[in-house]
Amino acid sequence: MNILFIGHVPMIPTAGGIERMTVIISKELRTRGHFVAFLSTSSKCNTDCVSGFPQLYINAAGPDAGNKFMSMIKELDIDIIVNQFPDANTLALQKYIQGVVKSIAMIHSRPFPILGLERKAKLLTMPGTLKGHILKLTGILTPGLYRIFINRYYRSLYTRAAELSDKICLLSSKYTDRLLKHAPDIDSRKITIANNPNTFPEIPDIKEWKDREKVVIWVGRLIEPQKNVVGFIDVWNKFHQNNPDWQAKIIGDGPARKAAEEYARKKQASDIEFVGNIVNPEKYYSTARFLCMTSLYEGWPMVLPEAMAYGCIPCAFASFEAIEDIIDNGHSGLLSYSLDPADMADMMSSAATKTEDMGMMAHNATVKIAEFSPERIAGKWIMLFNELLSHHGS
Repeated sequence: MNILFIGHVPMIPTAGGIERMTVIISKELRTRGHFVAFLSTSSKCNTDCVSGFPQLYINAAGPDAGNKFMSMIKELDIDIIVNQFPDANTLALQKYIQGVVKSIAMIHSRPFPILGLERKAKLLTMPGTLKGHILKLTGILTPGLYRIFINRYYRSLYTRAAELSDKICLLSSKYTDRLLKHAPDIDSRKITIANNPNTFPEIPDIKEWKDREKVVIWVGRLIEPQKNVVGFIDVWNKFHQNNPDWQAKIIGDGPARKAAEEYARKKQASDIEFVGNIVNPEKYYSTARFLCMTSLYEGWPMVLPEAMAYGCIPCAFASFEAIEDIIDNGHSGLLSYSLDPADMADMMSSAATKTEDMGMMAHNATVKIAEFSPERIAGKWIMLFNELLSHHGS
């Protein structure tokens, strides 16, 4: 079977979660004898490319893009196309192969991600242009108007992706009702489900929770409003008041880093370090006691199962439905349903004193993520591919 993953960026695993999971699944597919290639619509992959996988490029808005794309499909004898980043450019390419090659559009976020959070999302936005500031002010002052605008955008995007694809894939069955409620024109028979795989294999010699450093880590790309980095700083300040011998480390980089550092100074946050980008965050997962995630919305965040694989207990805002697929609250991690930093901090402070209970929770976390092994997830993808190809031409 010959499979092409397309997106608006090259598939560089260190660039982000979607790219990382694509490479993980692709490696597993390759071990089973399938050919896999990647295609970007924005730029060629000049550095950090993954060996063994062709990294292709087409300017989707360029002249003769359709013919170039079809020639590429024919030359590689592609059977299945998976659109990992449905947008105007990638969907424009899908249009050329509709009815010719089977295709799947993947929604890697919670559908309609900021529905009901419009004002808070705009408050956290850090625009860099005058237009951005105007849009932010509009969203804050008239959240209802902003909701109409943003919902129309996502409804149009999801509906178009479903029209052009044989299947539209969600990260969790818990997202199905939300998608169909707000995009009712989508044919429910096209919806399929595939969780993200865990990044790491089974880890030997995991350090006992009681022997770990008294450290809370936050891991991710520093972007607002989605990641809500300032929310973590608020959690940390409250937690640190009761746990002065602990430290916090923010691992990652991004456009919101400078503003987050300024916020930390303004709030007089102490014992907090901005580590920056780390290619291999395993050393932090393997030694920290808690991973804290304060995102306003996610799809299936890779950092949670990554931390769990190393016995680092996840503490997260329950801001998206699929989080209950990943974490069993009170058993393999801790969830805050109020989305209140003070509540999260109190929950973590209480847990920090229960060493024996946390040791068991850390163990449960390592067991839980076995459900999302690359072998299992790749197997589900192959079943989906075979299902589509068995109906080829229908």
